[in-house]
Amino acid sequence: RASGNPTTETYSDVIHQIELAEATIGQLVAALASDVNLLRDLDDAVMRISKAATGLDIPTKPDPAFTYQECKDELTSKSKDLALVIKNIVAVDKSNIVLLSNTAKEIAELIPSVLETAQKTSALASEPSVRVQIISSSKSLADASVNILKESKNAASDKLNPIYQNNIANHFKNATTAIGTLLSSAKQGAVGEIMADKAVDGISRAISDIETFSLFAAAGQLDDDTGKGQSPVLTQREMFNAAKALVIASSQFVGSTKG
Repeated sequence: RASGNPTTETYSDVIHQIELAEATIGQLVAALASDVNLLRDLDDAVMRISKAATGLDIPTKPDPAFTYQECKDELTSKSKDLALVIKNIVAVDKSNIVLLSNTAKEIAELIPSVLETAQKTSALASEPSVRVQIISSSKSLADASVNILKESKNAASDKLNPIYQNNIANHFKNATTAIGTLLSSAKQGAVGEIMADKAVDGISRAISDIETFSLFAAAGQLDDDTGKGQSPVLTQREMFNAAKALVIASSQFVGSTKG
């Protein structure tokens, strides 16, 4: 027959169970607080991206320290890195708050850098339509990335609701489309510079040909077709000098159009 009076062991067991319960509750509270802080990182990422996107509306002067091709190559490299990180945050398990937070931080670091380079590239583009396309696609990229982060936070808070993951997939398509449009727009802007480079190469070859003909003329190996009794060497030399001066002037003009 059990005694109605509790023993010392019974008191000890009760106290031990209370301590275990308190420890468990403490761990849960700490975990919840940690999750809240980590999810706050997504809010911070959204704010950073949104702030960077507003800067796209501020006119930027061309930076003479860079060529369009250099900016385009930098933009391409950064965009590829960004595409990989965006893919990672879409694929990450939204219950893994730590990984989700770290990936959001990566996006928050990359996108402002991409937008800054896009703006720098746009300022150096010779075609107004290309400048507009670069800025427009950059804004679309920022918007899609912000939406991915917002829906990722929703998915982490309500893991059983499939609508958030579907929304993330749709925004991911928008982000990849924006990146593709951004890079294709930047590539179009490089056409003028490529054509100018080819023109300079052609002009350089023309100068070389003119100098070669000048050597033949000086050696008297070209026929006199002036019909005026003038020295063929003198007449041809004057013609070559005039042609060379014209070609050099053309070369300088083409170079100036590249900025």
